[in-house]
Amino acid sequence: ALGDTNYSKFCNVGKQVDKSFSKLGGSRLMDITCADEATGLDDVVEPWKVKFWEEIDKLFQDGNLLQAEAGVASEVKPAETAGEQNQTESINLELINSEEPEQEVVGWKQPSFVYGFEELIQNSSVDLLKKKLSEVRPVRFPRCMAKVTFLGRESRSITNSSMKRGNERKTETPEDSVVGDSAMNPIIAQAVSARYLTTKKSSKRVVSTTFEIRPPEDSQSIPEWQPGDSIGVICPNPSLLVEGIIRRLGLSRDRKINVKRLSPGKPTSTPFFPQFDDDITIWEVLTWGVDLVSLPRKQFLRVLAEFCTNEFEELQLKLLANPVGKSEYKEVIENQQPSVLELLQMFPSCDPPLENLLSSLPALPPRFYSIANSPLGPFGYSRVQIAYTVVRNTVDYTENVDKKSQGEKRILSGVCTSWMESLCEQFLVDNKSPRLRFGQGNMIKVFIRPGSGFCLPADLSHPIVMIGAGTGIAPFIGFLEHLVYLEKIGEKRQLEMYDGFWRGLMDPCEGDIVDESSETKEEYGEVSLYTGCHHPEQDMLFHDKVADYEESSILNRFVCAFSRYGDNKKEYVQDKIHENGKLIVRQLLDESGYLYVCGRLQMATDVNSMLLKVFQEHGGLSAEEAKERIADMIKRGRYAKDVWG
Repeated sequence: ALGDTNYSKFCNVGKQVDKSFSKLGGSRLMDITCADEATGLDDVVEPWKVKFWEEIDKLFQDGNLLQAEAGVASEVKPAETAGEQNQTESINLELINSEEPEQEVVGWKQPSFVYGFEELIQNSSVDLLKKKLSEVRPVRFPRCMAKVTFLGRESRSITNSSMKRGNERKTETPEDSVVGDSAMNPIIAQAVSARYLTTKKSSKRVVSTTFEIRPPEDSQSIPEWQPGDSIGVICPNPSLLVEGIIRRLGLSRDRKINVKRLSPGKPTSTPFFPQFDDDITIWEVLTWGVDLVSLPRKQFLRVLAEFCTNEFEELQLKLLANPVGKSEYKEVIENQQPSVLELLQMFPSCDPPLENLLSSLPALPPRFYSIANSPLGPFGYSRVQIAYTVVRNTVDYTENVDKKSQGEKRILSGVCTSWMESLCEQFLVDNKSPRLRFGQGNMIKVFIRPGSGFCLPADLSHPIVMIGAGTGIAPFIGFLEHLVYLEKIGEKRQLEMYDGFWRGLMDPCEGDIVDESSETKEEYGEVSLYTGCHHPEQDMLFHDKVADYEESSILNRFVCAFSRYGDNKKEYVQDKIHENGKLIVRQLLDESGYLYVCGRLQMATDVNSMLLKVFQEHGGLSAEEAKERIADMIKRGRYAKDVWG
């Protein structure tokens, strides 16, 4: 079972499945093993895999299982190599976008370089790699689970606007399903406004974008949502990568194909990509179907090894896919995070068939962003606002390797955030505000994901404490806007009920006119917001809205920690929790308040540790009692988290 000890229910799904099968009378081949992503999955997974195959071999040797149709593919003989096998072809890492201007541009950027195996791993040769691999169990060649049929050369134009076809797919959905309620049933949205929330002096770019959602032509409904929910964005792979892979493999971008699932080894009528029509182009399936940029899996490297005509390259890939090559995998793959195109460039003799490529790559996942507005506003459910950081991650090399790059840095761009920023370029550059009709551009596929308890409480008379650093503030902006509109609705109802409103044909009663000095609206509990950023003048997100909410007294307390401000020591949001510990204990423990935490997993972990500390310091609880109190808050829905890795 795979899990992360930073989350409260470690490996819970795996444990429940193991428990259920045991109750049904199942026999364990091995005891359940739990791998922790926080400390490194490979340290547990790789030894488990070795032991697993040893147990499988024992079953075959004992004659307890039929060897035929066992579902385990045998080793495939390596392809014959041409010429000297201990020599490797030179690596050509020529940039696809070599003419790109040096200044910062909007959109996804191809990394400027990637180091090859021999540049990072010293003293490697065919003989050394053979010896190293001969001492361990070989990694089996994964079975191909996709069958690709090449059709006629008829092409189809695929653009952002043509994504409207998503509402017309043949995919079966439940009768009560609303378009836009799941990734398999998305709805079309259009960016209608965008602005940077950070200044040019900031080390990062954060964009706030508003999307307009329209129902499809055959329906009048759009998905409903509330503050705390997220919007799922279905994004494409960068066109530079897709075009580069198509050229590298000698494919035709407009060639139509049909992809079916194999089970096991035999074609079925089940589509391999159920989100697509039966017949799709190669360009479309590589753009929307598979993930070309996430960390390459070892299974994928093993597949690539099978289709190398150069023995040295084949052995390099087999080493990277094997547990014995753990350190090499870290240097070449984990540290650099090469894309599929860069891997094919690193190993030029590798020429995998399209169906093996599609079968071994993970599906391209949607990205989720917290909604930062309220449906009680003038546009209702039809407009959704989000905030996102345009991802630019710098690869950290060892000191010696870093010198070889002569100061040049390998920078990895976020796929979805870069794409959305480029869609909004017309709004972001020089503060342009073009007026577009719906359907004229900036079209994307989206769906709503409910917040699973991350929402405002029904009883607003209790204190609300919100904690979020960076873009983790986004859902709380939605919370605060929702409270503003709820207050306006409450005031309107009071006027309709009491301010001279007749209850029938009779004259109004004396009690119907309310004394203006009396309190008639529902009282809110204290609302506090704790957040963090680098610098108050560079990246304090939504500072204008926060100021408005403070002025209107919807937000009673706003505290921000600055980690890069002047000569002051670095402060983080958990430090502010400690400073305000006495107040927080009163709000959460004495007055049964609600706590919300949104942001990166590490921040949420640090905040949780600080809460345990202040519960002990100001709440008079022991360490064990503090843990029990937090567990009770989570169980009763008074402590909700929305975190990411």
